[in-house]
Amino acid sequence: MRKVLIVSGDSFTDPFNRSAAHPILDCSWPKWPELLAEKLDMDCINLGRSGAGNKYIYSSLRDFILKHPKKYNRKTYKHIDNDRIGLVIAGWSQCFRSDWQFGKYGKWRHERMPMEKNGDLLGWLHESLNYYLGFQTLCNSEAIKYMHTQMIPMYIDYIVGLPPTEQQIIYHGWDREKDTVTYQGDKVKVLKEIYKIYDDYEPLIDNCFYWKNDSLNMGLFGNWPNDYVISEFDNHPNAEGHELIAQILFENYEKNYS
Repeated sequence: MRKVLIVSGDSFTDPFNRSAAHPILDCSWPKWPELLAEKLDMDCINLGRSGAGNKYIYSSLRDFILKHPKKYNRKTYKHIDNDRIGLVIAGWSQCFRSDWQFGKYGKWRHERMPMEKNGDLLGWLHESLNYYLGFQTLCNSEAIKYMHTQMIPMYIDYIVGLPPTEQQIIYHGWDREKDTVTYQGDKVKVLKEIYKIYDDYEPLIDNCFYWKNDSLNMGLFGNWPNDYVISEFDNHPNAEGHELIAQILFENYEKNYS
């Protein structure tokens, strides 16, 4: 019986992600989890959700490792014992996003803008890096192979200016300039504090690449726009971008586990 690849992440991972900037664009090309599963000769469970933050990413992977749910986010799954899990990957998102559950089935909702999120940027960074550690600890305790990567920048968008999403602009009437959220404190000082926090966590983080002051999308694709994203208005990976992500992850798997 084939092993199973389980992944979670945000819109860069979501198998059903659509382009808000180009609503009629067919974005049904294979996403990197499915492409990677083919390379690994594994089945695939893709838990990625557009807008998701790191709380959801960690929690969804934890739920599948410990609870083996038959239904999750309105989708039905066959029971999978942990000895069938061949690899688990977390594609981490931005630290200032919010995730919460509601109802008896614990359905997930997400908010990208940190309008009502308690805490501050440094606290949110600690929170996300603790999800890193929790993810590693869980996989190690269950003897499951894992990798993780900072799929998109963890914090920098909040410092330089976080504009509303295309959905918020198109469907909710938000203004790109007026509704952009920008860090109000001393930016030079907070960056120094961020670097110190990363230094404290660095000895503890394993099998993670494109993190600290980097991210996979920037490290692979470079500045936007480029040939690996949908357009100058949408920086999500196109078909070629997903192929590149899958190849890099495959190479890192071979390096770590072969």
